[in-house]
Formats: sequence, structure tokens, C-alpha cells
Amino acid sequence: MNLKRFGINVLVLTVLLTPFLSFAQIDFPGQGNPVEVTTPASSPSPSSQSTFPNPLKVDTISQLISLVLNSIVLPIGGMVAVGYIIYAGFILVTAQGNPKQIEEGKKAFYNACIGTAILLGAVAIADVVKNTICSLSTTICTG
Repeated sequence: MNLKRFGINVLVLTVLLTPFLSFAQIDFPGQGNPVEVTTPASSPSPSSQSTFPNPLKVDTISQLISLVLNSIVLPIGGMVAVGYIIYAGFILVTAQGNPKQIEEGKKAFYNACIGTAILLGAVAIADVVKNTICSLSTTICTG
């Protein structure tokens, strides 16, 4: 029971601390693409134009897919997979010869391996879809 509570606490802390890690990115000058915002046609003077930086810093769908995969899916999925493998190892180490706990640890490790394979397979499928879209339409990927 305490092990489940520990696992839940680790998961909650991971979810709560992830935004702090994502906000730790350093923005260098010149990155991103400015988006021009103009006022209505009644006053087209150059002094009335403003530029705002693109918050996503992507131009194409392929860049957006890469950004989501590399910044969200892989880090969170990787943390969960490593945590679950550690959990399975902890169960196996603390089993002390108890066949029930050894079987539970083996099952947890097996499930962690399957989950990791699913995560990597999803990333591979998304990469194939992105490359297929880019090969069919260059305007989607190059802007």
C-alpha cells in the first residue's frame, strides 16, 4: 500500500515539476519569427505597425510535430518509463524470495518494456507520417 502511495506521489511531483523544467529554456536574440500586426486600412502608416514574436517559433506543420514530440511526448514518456522500470526493480529487489512479489516485479518490468516500445513506436510512426506529408506537399513543410 505504501509503495503505491509512493508511486502516486512521484507521479504527481513529476507532473507538477515538468512546467518548471520547460520554462527553463533560454531564448536567444533573433530566434523566432516576428508576426506583423497592422492596424485597419484607414491608417496604413509605418509608425502604426507592430511586430510580435511567434510564441511557438515554428513555421510549418513538420516543425510543430517535431516540437511536440521532442518537447512534450518524449521527455514525459521517458520519465514515466524510467520511473516504472525503477519501480519494477524495487519490487524485485525487495521480494526477498517471495514468488508472488517476484512475479509481480517481472510483470511490472515486462509492462514497462511494452510501454517503452509503444512510446518509441508512436514516435517512429509520427516521424514517418511527417516525412510522408513533407514528401507529398512541400508547401506544408517549407512554408
